[in-house]
Amino acid sequence: MLLNVKSFPGYGIVFSAGLSLLFLAAAVPLGAQEAPPAAPSAPAPPDTTAISAAEGAEFLANYNPSKSYSRLLFPNVAAMVGLTPTQQAEVSRLMTERSAKLAAAVDQSQWPEIVQKSEDEIKAILKPEQLKLFDQAVGDKLITIRFSKEPWENVLKWFAAELGLQLVMNAPPPGTFNYNDKNSYTPREAFDILNGRLQFQGYTLLRTGNMLYVHNFKDGPIPMQFLPKVTLEELPEQSRFSYVALTLPLAQRALPTVLTAIKPFPGPYNSTQALTGNAL
Repeated sequence: MLLNVKSFPGYGIVFSAGLSLLFLAAAVPLGAQEAPPAAPSAPAPPDTTAISAAEGAEFLANYNPSKSYSRLLFPNVAAMVGLTPTQQAEVSRLMTERSAKLAAAVDQSQWPEIVQKSEDEIKAILKPEQLKLFDQAVGDKLITIRFSKEPWENVLKWFAAELGLQLVMNAPPPGTFNYNDKNSYTPREAFDILNGRLQFQGYTLLRTGNMLYVHNFKDGPIPMQFLPKVTLEELPEQSRFSYVALTLPLAQRALPTVLTAIKPFPGPYNSTQALTGNAL
């Protein structure tokens, strides 16, 4: 984590920590009246929870802002993890509390303990399945997408190499790709950006195992072996432009009635099949 300090005599100190979070600690101007010293008190018992200077230095050396739970403040990450409104409010409260404590810290030696405790408190809010989704959403690798009139073949080869995947493509999409953004994205976010553009041209990207598969809808439906199989509960966790295979048990509902009810909703590339056991 990058921690920068700038001191302005008589006014305050500006702290810059991690994801460009700024904290202002007001200092007493020179010559201002100060409160009288407090009466001496008994020494406080040692804080057994405090981390040592060596531990603090190790924490700062290993701290990775891109994997900090502070990223849950980003709407796209919160959506990927499936934060509830209550969880979002609690994350916001804890991050505000972290900012205040960092601003009030006497010196840098207190920062690692403040940040580590805050990270642990935010982590405790998440359910086990949300922790897995968070790890997927904020992997170590961040991708910057900057292309100007680049043929799609080159773009897709680059993207597959960035993810360490084998590209499977019969023929590249026609035309070129233009995108210039100074932001960095997780692989999942970058996948959505490219897929959103490709689907306007009748193509889609599918990730299966260690392969990145490029499908042209003019060649027909997506082969079932390339579609990730998900449950109804897992559906909200999928990328915005992903295609998946979903089995829906119909219970006591009549199949013709359900097919009629959902007919207006599928997109141009979706398909519905009746399965044995009264399911779709």
